[in-house]
Amino acid sequence: MLLQRVSRQKCLVVVKAFELGNPAYACAYEGCAPGTDSSEEHACIPCPQNLISDGTHTHRCTSCNTSSCGLFSRVDGGTVCSVCFAQQGSPGLCVAAGGQPGSGIEDDFWRTRELFAVYSEDLPEVRLEDYVEEYCMQGYACLPCTSGTFEEGGVCTPCDHGTYQHNFGSTACFECAAGQNTTTRGQISSKACVCVPGFE
Repeated sequence: MLLQRVSRQKCLVVVKAFELGNPAYACAYEGCAPGTDSSEEHACIPCPQNLISDGTHTHRCTSCNTSSCGLFSRVDGGTVCSVCFAQQGSPGLCVAAGGQPGSGIEDDFWRTRELFAVYSEDLPEVRLEDYVEEYCMQGYACLPCTSGTFEEGGVCTPCDHGTYQHNFGSTACFECAAGQNTTTRGQISSKACVCVPGFE
């Protein structure tokens, strides 16, 4: 789940309660450093992972808005959000991480968003928000290959001519009937199989 923080009204930490020459009711204070936020006890505490404070406004920790913007902060006390999948992985990582057969590696945030939109058409409970921080921490995602593709060595590969695949997470494509072929690769239905000349 994405981290949620309630905005605090107190953004400054009190460092002195009284200073000679100032009125007794005046407090001397200074702002929290970038990467920190003011606690209820008026102490500066580091922003948690995926929340940042860059010091330009109120020193409050704000979200990187990972699921909508593709940005992420991997450290506590962060001052800047980075690209979510900056640590790009190699295809073998899905296998090494115990990925399921039929899963391929994705290291592009926007492509991952597109895939989750497809997955959630029939499974509305499958939400990117529930997985995106884990993906951003590891720098890649192992996701089921979509229809029209099959998993080959940890990579989702389009089905070749004369084949199709209508399922998710497949390791092979179905062949068209004898005497049939497809006009393009990556077909998702047997309806894409057409008769070749001489087999009408």
